[in-house]
Amino acid sequence: MKKLFSVLLCVLLTLSIVPAAFAAPAADAPLMDGATLVTFGDSITALSTWPQSVAKNLNMKLVNSGIGGNTTAHGMARFDRDVAAHNPDFVIMCFATNDFYRADGVNPRVDLATYKANLQTFVEKVRNLGAEPILMTPPFISEGASGGPSLYPEGTVNGALDKYVAAMREVASVNGVGLIDIHAVCDNGGYTVSNFLVSDGVHLSSQGNQVYTDTICAFMNNTYRSDASAPRVEQPTAPKAEPGAWTKPIAPTDLNEWLIIYPDTMYGVQEDDGSVSFANTNGMWPEAHYSPTIDEGITAPVKGTYLTIDMEFEAGSNVALYFNGPNPTLTYASTYVSLTKILKAKIPTLQISGDDILPGQSVYTTLPLEDIVPSSFIAADGTVVFTGVKIFVVGAANKKVTLRELSITTTDGTEVPETPVCTDVDSLLPTASSQIVQNNGVVDFAINTDGSLTIARDETSEIAWPSIHVTVNKTIDLNKTPYMHLAFTPARGSANGHLFYTNAYGTTGSIQLSQLVKGDINDFTEAIDVYVDLAKALGTSGVITLTHYELSVYGGYGDALTWTALATAEEYVEPDHIPGDVNGNGKLDTADATAMLRHFNGTKPLDDATLAVADCNGDGNVNTIDVRYILKALVV
Repeated sequence: MKKLFSVLLCVLLTLSIVPAAFAAPAADAPLMDGATLVTFGDSITALSTWPQSVAKNLNMKLVNSGIGGNTTAHGMARFDRDVAAHNPDFVIMCFATNDFYRADGVNPRVDLATYKANLQTFVEKVRNLGAEPILMTPPFISEGASGGPSLYPEGTVNGALDKYVAAMREVASVNGVGLIDIHAVCDNGGYTVSNFLVSDGVHLSSQGNQVYTDTICAFMNNTYRSDASAPRVEQPTAPKAEPGAWTKPIAPTDLNEWLIIYPDTMYGVQEDDGSVSFANTNGMWPEAHYSPTIDEGITAPVKGTYLTIDMEFEAGSNVALYFNGPNPTLTYASTYVSLTKILKAKIPTLQISGDDILPGQSVYTTLPLEDIVPSSFIAADGTVVFTGVKIFVVGAANKKVTLRELSITTTDGTEVPETPVCTDVDSLLPTASSQIVQNNGVVDFAINTDGSLTIARDETSEIAWPSIHVTVNKTIDLNKTPYMHLAFTPARGSANGHLFYTNAYGTTGSIQLSQLVKGDINDFTEAIDVYVDLAKALGTSGVITLTHYELSVYGGYGDALTWTALATAEEYVEPDHIPGDVNGNGKLDTADATAMLRHFNGTKPLDDATLAVADCNGDGNVNTIDVRYILKALVV
C-alpha cells in the first residue's frame, strides 16, 4: 500500500509540475517502445539504478551517460561522444549538483549564467539530433554536503542549489521542453534527506531511486506514446564464458578506449611500445576509467583462471577491478575490488600505503582469481564477469603509471600455465674465485672446468647453514629475459639460497631460491633442472640489477652440491627455416652445399637474408664449417 501511495503521489506531482501532461499523449507524440533513451548527467545518474528501471518499464534501449562529479561544462566537452554518437530518441539531462558547488570556497564550479547557457545549448543540440530533450532537476541534498552552509552567501546549501533549480525550470519554460521536477517532488512529497538519500547526503537511497523511477515513468507515459503490442526490448546481458583455455585482456592498452574523467587534471600517453600511461597534472589523485558495457564484458570461470598484471609505477596508484555489470563510470553496485593489498600478499616486498601502491616500483605477476574475487561476486555456475578497470594516479604531477598488460588466462582446469620452453642467455655462475665471499660459516668451493660450481660444508664450519655470496652486478631486462634456469645436483645434504636485486627506482629486494622454484621456503633435497618465470616470481618487470646471490648447503662435513646452471633465459622461438636450407626447399641437400661454395668462390654471392639461413652453427659467420655441417647431415 505504501509503494502504491508513493507511485500515485509521484504521478500527481508530475502532472502538477508539467501542465502538458494533463492530456493524454498526442497521436503524433514520439513512440517510446524500442526507442533509445540517453540519461545524461552526473553521479546521481551514473551511480543509481533508476536509469535501468525506467528503460525496462518503458521498453526502451538505455545508454547511461552519467559520470560522477560532472558539471554542465564537462557535459559540453563530452556531448558528441556520450550523447550524439548513440543516435538517441530521448535525452534526459540532469545536472546541477556539481555546478553550484563552491569547491574553492569562493566560486561555483559553473556560475549561474554559464549553467543556463549550457542547458540551452544541450536543448538545441538534442533537437538538432531529432531527439526529444527532457530536463530534470536534482533532488535536495544534505546541508552538511557540498562544503556546508558557510560557503554560500544564501546561508544554506539548498538555498544556493535552488537558484540552479530555478534556472533549469526557466530554460525548460522558455524552450517549451519537458521538465521532470524531481526537486519539487522532494519538497512536496514529505521526503527527508535521511529516507531519500544515502549517508553521504547526496546520492539516492533505494527509496530515492524508486521515486525517481515512478516520477520519470509517470511523466513519460503522460507525454509520449507507448504500444502494448510492441516487442520487448532485450536489455544487454553478459556473454557466456567461452570453453577451453584462452587468454584475453580485461583492460586495453589503446589510449582511445580509456575515459579520463577530468581532462584538466590528468592526461594519457600512448607509448611507443604499445603500452598506455597516465599522469596527473595537479599532484592529486585523478582517475582513468575503462568502462565497457555489460555485453562487452568478459565472463570467465573463477577456478582455474589467473590474472596477469604488468604495470610500472613512477607515480603512486590504486587499481580496481569491476565485476558483473557495474563499471568505474556506472557504479550502481559495489562489485569491485582494489588490487593493492592482494598484490602485497603475493609480493611481500611491494611497498604500499593504505590502498595505494607507492611510487618507484613495478609489478609483474600472476594471481589466481580465487584470491581476488569475493565469493559473493561469483555466479552459481562458478563464473564472474569483468566489466571495467579504474586506475588512480596519486602524488607528484607528470609522473606516469604505465599499463603493459592486464589479462586473464583460463586453463580449463586448476593448474597454473606452464613455463614455456626456454633457452639460456647469460650464465650467472662465477668465473673467478674473486667473485666469491664467505658469508656465513665456511664453505669449500670449486669452479669446475665445465663452468659449474661445487660447494661443500667445511669441517671447521660450526654454522648449520654455511653460505657464500657471489657478486654479480648484472643488469637484467626482464622484458627480454624474464626467465631463469636453475640446475644443481646434490651429493648429500640439502641446499637453498637467495637472489638480491635492485629495481630501476633503487628499491631493493630479495627472494629465496626455493620460493622461486616451489613457491615455499622448504629446502631442496633432490636435484633440480628447471626454468622459472623470474619476472613473475619477483612481481616486477622492466630492468633490475642482480647485485649478488647467496648459496648455502646444509648437512654434515663434506656434504656437497654442484650448480650446473644459474642463468638468465628467454622463451625459445622455433626458427622459421632449417639452418643450411639455402634454396628453401624444406630440406638439406647437395644443392645447398653447392650454393654456399659458389658464395665462397665469388661465383654467385648470397644475399643477406640467405646468409642468415646459411649460418648453420649460429656463430654469426658463414664459412666452410657450415658447409661441413650440411655434408655431415647428408651422410647421416
